[in-house]
Amino acid sequence: MMGAMRGWSTGAWGRLSRQVPWFALLFAACAQPAVFECADDSACVAAGVAGQCELSGHCSFPDASCASGRRYGDLAPSRLAGLCLPPSGSDGSGGGEGGSTDAGGTNDTEEGPAAQCGDGLRAGDEACDGADLGGLDCTSEGFIGGMLRCASDCTLDTSRCNRCGDGVRDDDEECDGADIGPPSTCAEVGLGTPNEALGCTADCRVEYSACERCGDGAITPPEGCDGSELGGASCASVGFEEGALSCLPGCIFDTSGCTACGDGVRAGIEACDGVDLGGQSCQSLEFDSGALACAADCSFDTIGCSNCGDGTASGLEACDGLDLRGASCASEGFTAGVLACASDCSLDAGGCGTCGNGAREGDEACDQLDLDGQSCVSLGFDGGALTCAAACMFDTAQCTGTGCGDAAVCTAGNAEMEACGQCGTRSRNCSDTCLWGSWSACAGEGSCQTGQSQNEACGDCGTRTRQCGASCQWGGWGMCSGQGACSEGEVQNEACGSCGSRSRTCNAACGWGSWGACVGQGACVPGAAEVEPCGDCGSRTRVCTGSCGWGAWGACSGQGVCSPGAMDTNNNCAQCGGGTQTRTCTASCAWGQFGGCIGGLTREGANLCICDGFCGPQGSSCP
Repeated sequence: MMGAMRGWSTGAWGRLSRQVPWFALLFAACAQPAVFECADDSACVAAGVAGQCELSGHCSFPDASCASGRRYGDLAPSRLAGLCLPPSGSDGSGGGEGGSTDAGGTNDTEEGPAAQCGDGLRAGDEACDGADLGGLDCTSEGFIGGMLRCASDCTLDTSRCNRCGDGVRDDDEECDGADIGPPSTCAEVGLGTPNEALGCTADCRVEYSACERCGDGAITPPEGCDGSELGGASCASVGFEEGALSCLPGCIFDTSGCTACGDGVRAGIEACDGVDLGGQSCQSLEFDSGALACAADCSFDTIGCSNCGDGTASGLEACDGLDLRGASCASEGFTAGVLACASDCSLDAGGCGTCGNGAREGDEACDQLDLDGQSCVSLGFDGGALTCAAACMFDTAQCTGTGCGDAAVCTAGNAEMEACGQCGTRSRNCSDTCLWGSWSACAGEGSCQTGQSQNEACGDCGTRTRQCGASCQWGGWGMCSGQGACSEGEVQNEACGSCGSRSRTCNAACGWGSWGACVGQGACVPGAAEVEPCGDCGSRTRVCTGSCGWGAWGACSGQGVCSPGAMDTNNNCAQCGGGTQTRTCTASCAWGQFGGCIGGLTREGANLCICDGFCGPQGSSCP
């Protein structure tokens, strides 16, 4: 029973207090240690909810708001109490590093910084903050790969994580390893034979490299492309913003040269994208400290970076020089005094005081009974009882004598303050002769004049603006506007002509220059055909390949029966033998008509051709 009670949360204790006499609760409170340690899961029960004893020796309980689904109970050490367990499976105890733990379970490690979602630093119960994912990635969240991101509420966003590579085709995958079909063969998609199998890429897309029609230079659906033939597609038409689209050997688009700001993957000319900072940090960009972020236009956002000592409070700096970010003694819980900035860019409240706490501080002349050793006599009066007024200024009403006489313009030891400069303050003290001293230097000024605006260049020839607020501190920079189409010096290439390419360069105004000449072209346009004569009035054809080069000539077809101008002779054209006649092959490779028969024997009168070369009367015989 005791072990279960000690594992309860404060909510469970509250419900118990309405049912148990106060002296029992007092006994339980006295007996309960500040930190509870468990030995097994049975010790972790709160209001009927079963918890789990973690490797750290402390209880955690179900909590759907945590990425891991579990949160430490209120009786864990202060460094763990109320915090979500990391989703990676670690118990978050740090393995004994970062502080020592005594037998009672207390930890002497100082508390971390207060969590502030959006400051770029993961703290408290934040699962992440900006680019700070705490070392987590898609694989730590149970996925195979992808891009883990941080949502605006500092919870993990796994929408771009995937399980591609586990061998099981999911709803958002075309294939996964050997899990492809149906369809699974080239014949089923109209690109080849049943013996040719479809393939699967590393990013779980179906590819057609084994199909006979992939590589012929012509796009046949479901091919997205074929060789250099992209079918008019571009990075923009397939969902990206810019870049160079190409075709993989499997006749599907290769988008590795495309970029899309906001997809979480730094590519092309992007300096960053989402949490992908390309390994850069505030320090690598020559700042002292802070949290680097990525702006909406995929350029670095250094507003969270800082250089202590440059006079401008930025990043995680509380202040810098006279730039106090609008802070004052009052904002820090004091009632008077002058707030300053320490050399490490933290606020220095040494000049502030809290009038009414019984201790003279800052610019206070006194505080209740603390008169700083002063008396009526030390202030120039004859005697009497010096007291301290509610405003922590000397009250000489009970002092005797005239003090400084009728010429007094102030009460000795008192001080006054007034506004100066850019939201600053200055003070002066009343001297022993009851005259005001000189004003001090103006302190605590802001970095700008209220209402002032400032512009700076940003992005690709754009500008952004910030305004000075009522506290004389610069507000955040606005969005970068008026940007050009490209970055100065950037070069863009595109296909042209017959497998050629041309380029253009971004000018100083961040606009594209004219396209250069098309270079590196091939001999022909893919798919074009060329015909030439061959043989005897025949023809043969060749076709331009996908690489803009002519293929081999085909067979000679459609030939005639002879060669133009050729002669054909008949040496037995006469009726009774002998004789010669000729014919000539025409330009269309066909024989013309035979000419007349010259020579030989022919029939005369009633003579007949009795035999070859002999004519005679009917009934004659060959000689």
